[in-house]
This record gives sequence, structure tokens and C-alpha cells, in this order.
Amino acid sequence: MVIQVTRTEQPQQPCAFTTPGRGLCAPHPSKKNLSGPRLPRSLIGRARFTRRKWNRAPSATSYSPANSFRSFIGDLFDASSPFLLLRVLLLPCFPLAGFMIAGPLRSLCNKAPRILFAMNPQVVFVLGGPGAGKGTQCAKIVENYSYTHLSAGDLLREERSRTESEYGVLIDSYIKEGKIVPVEITISLLKKAMERTMKKDKDKFRFLIDGFPRNEDNLQGWARVMDGKADVKFVLFFDCSNEVCINRCLERGKSSGRTDDNKESLEKRIQTYLQSTRPIIEQYEKHGKVHTIDASRAVNEVFADVKTAGGLITAQGFFRAVTVLRRTKYWHPNNGLYKQVVFALGGPGAGKGTQCSKVAQHYSYTHLSAGDLLRKECHRTDSEFSQILNSCFQRGEFAPVEITIILLKKAMEETMKSEEKFHFLIDGFPPDEENLRGWTKLMDGKADVKFVLFLDCSNEICKNRCLERGKSSGRDDDNSESLERRIHTYVKSTRPVIERYEKQGKIRSIDASRSISEVFADVKSVFDREG
Repeated sequence: MVIQVTRTEQPQQPCAFTTPGRGLCAPHPSKKNLSGPRLPRSLIGRARFTRRKWNRAPSATSYSPANSFRSFIGDLFDASSPFLLLRVLLLPCFPLAGFMIAGPLRSLCNKAPRILFAMNPQVVFVLGGPGAGKGTQCAKIVENYSYTHLSAGDLLREERSRTESEYGVLIDSYIKEGKIVPVEITISLLKKAMERTMKKDKDKFRFLIDGFPRNEDNLQGWARVMDGKADVKFVLFFDCSNEVCINRCLERGKSSGRTDDNKESLEKRIQTYLQSTRPIIEQYEKHGKVHTIDASRAVNEVFADVKTAGGLITAQGFFRAVTVLRRTKYWHPNNGLYKQVVFALGGPGAGKGTQCSKVAQHYSYTHLSAGDLLRKECHRTDSEFSQILNSCFQRGEFAPVEITIILLKKAMEETMKSEEKFHFLIDGFPPDEENLRGWTKLMDGKADVKFVLFLDCSNEICKNRCLERGKSSGRDDDNSESLERRIHTYVKSTRPVIERYEKQGKIRSIDASRSISEVFADVKSVFDREG
């Protein structure tokens, strides 16, 4: 059944801090201030929540928790969403319920904010003439809401006053002449300031940047340097007449100590603003990203409009949602999403690669073979590890643990970045206790080992399979002499690892001496049961 909610009141001014930018949300209103029709309690009361198996391959009726939750959050902060009332009513009061109904809403809520997963800086540009009140209004927004204020002008002035600054003299000459400082310097200072803030507090990733971009060169420079590294939500434009701007700056100059708050410099700055910054505002206006405020009035009157236009930016609902996600097993505070890992172990020729490939086809797992990654690295002419790995393979020994984990970690991160998949099936690892200790040391808190799939097969069958495979595989280590060493190493080194996991109750043992389809029937039962 589809419930359609229609708003009947007169259309209101679009909300600047929510309309294009979903990641920002309005303060939680009291019930008496809610506008529009409310959902009947009976409809909310009848909601049924079902548990799904998240690891199955995606289909029309199955959802991954990360995608579903991202979709739900995307809809939640979209002002044009048909679930506008649901987001107001459900999230602040029932954040967990909101998470549980995320799957069924997925088809309608397909836009997810990147900040939940990539944690890119979320940026609002604040533009206006000199003296329009950009800094003052930004300071008031920061006081009331969870934003960090960065002033391009203040950063440049601060850099100019630093005695050890390499840019000081250059910045000084540009500011005195009322010219715009080279874009590379400005963006470098802004980028460093954002990185410092985010490093200090991981929850601070939303920035008000005032006085930038000031011209086309600034805009292109930002696109060139920050594309994919920051999301511009919209532009807040403080519109004010030149006369009012000049008077304010001259008054401010009496106490601010700013060398550019004098009449001669102001004339140049206003001229530069009209010639260079106005076209930028017009450009953003064409994309519907500009929200204009009459800045010629008193500070409080202007801020009242900022709040009305903005909706405004309290993070209450947003951070409730993030908290729900962080409580799930898919989130880790240091690196965002956990990597969910299943190790597949067994002797050489036990069928680890074959069974893992079939699991990857039927479930939402990415198959990574430690052996294949090492062999691939071995054949790379530009690899610093190839000589070491070749030597290890020829002696039938394990590769150094650091190299193996570096390659696995890199492969997982590339998959998570490109495909947003975080379930991994790693075969042939950890082959010994040293590898297990190395994994614990390097990946603790970054990956969760759910269980170990152990494909049990006799040494004789393993050897025969490898020799048969060697006729067509082209693998250098599929020969009788090398196989004897590999099987001996497996029995001596990998078996103790399996026994260790067995004590922890993490081993899922499968008889791998049978045909591929028979073995996979048992493997499938394990993955269905583990969920």
C-alpha cells in the first residue's frame, strides 16, 4: 500500500539551509508549530518492521543496510521529499524506527548525502560587498548552529601578519591595492583551515566561508583543487548598497585596526566587488543556489531573515540519525564504515577460490584472494615487493605479513571507494599465526571478522587437483616439488590458526573433497544461516 501525503497550505519561501543541500536540517519544531496535515496515529501505529537478510545479492525486494539508511537520510533532509511530515514526526522521536523503515522507502529516497560516508566538508559560501555584514552574520550563525566560520579575508590578513610567512609581502601588496589575492594562496589557506578543524573534531565538517569566491579565477581554482573534496550547498548573498557599505567600513576602521578600512582602499574594493564578485553571484543564481538577504538593516533584523531563509541549521535531527548509524555494526568512528570480513581457509587445491567466486555471485560479498594479489604484485615490473615475493614462492614460504596486509587493505579500500561494498571474502589468509597477529595489529578497529570458512580436504586430493590445475593455469607454484612444500607449510602453520579460531567458535567447517556443487550447497547453508 502506498501512502501519499499532500501539502495543502500556501507554498512558503524555500529553505536556504535545506533546499538544495539535504545534509542540513531545520530545528525540531514543537507540535503546535507543525504546518500541514498530520499523519493519523493509526497509520503510524500500524507500521510493521521486518528483518531482512542483508548479505543476499541485491534484488527488487532486498536492501543493504548502508544503502537503505543512506537513502532514508537523503530523503529525510530533502525539502522536496514526499515524506516531509514523516521526517519531522519520526526522526526526532523515533530514530530507530526511522532506520528500520529505511528499506521500504529506498525506491522513493534515492539521494544520500555524502557526508555520512565520505565526510567531505559541507560548504556554504557567504558573499556580499565589503561592509555588508558577512562576518557578523556568520558569527551569529555559528553561535546558534553547528557551523565553523572561515573568513577568506581574515585568513589572508592573519597570514600576512605572520613574520615567517612566505606569502606575507605578496598578500600585503594585493590588499593595499584592493586587488584579489592569487587563488592558489587563498584556497591553500582555506583547505588547511578546514583540515585543521576536522582533525580536531570529527563532527565539525560544515563550514561557512565568507568572502569567497571573489572572481571567476577563484571559482575555477576552487573547482580545480576542491572538486570531489568539498560539497558547496548554496550561496548566502548579503545585498547592500555601496554607500551603506562604505559608511560601515569607515566606522569599523576606527576600532578594527584594519589597514584596508580607509576611503581610498574601499573605493577600489567596491569596484573590484562589482566587476568580479557580482558575476559569480549571478552565475550561482542561474543554478538556483543563491539565497539573497537585504543586509542594509540592523544586525538582528538581518539575522531574523537569515533564520527564516535558512530554516535553520540546527544539527539536532541530523546528529540523531548519525548516532543511529554509528550504533550499527557498519560504522566505526575512525574510518566510517567497517569492513565486514570472512576468512576462507584450507589447503592448496581445497577449492577456496572456486567456492569464494560462487559466494560472490550469490551474495553481496567481494572476493579477494591473498594469493592472487601476491602473484599479481609479483609480476608487476614496477613493484618494490616483486623480488621478495618471487623468492618466497620458490621456497614455498609465506610472503611477509606486512606486504600481504598492505595489498589486502588497498584492495578493500579501492572496492569501498568505487563500489561502496564493504563485505569481503578473503581466501588464503591468515596462513599462519604471524599473519594473524599482523592482521590484529594493523586492522584492529578497521575490520570485523565475522567467521572463518574452513574447506577441509585431504592432502592427496589437494595435490592431485593442483597438478591438474597447473596444466592450464600457468601458475609457477602448481608443480609437484613446490606443492609438497606448500602442503607441509599449510599443515605446520595454517592448521594452528584454524584451531585457534575453533576455540573462539568462529570456524564453519565444510567437507571440500566432494564435487563443486555439493560443497557449495553446504557453503550456501552457512551464509544463509550467518546472515
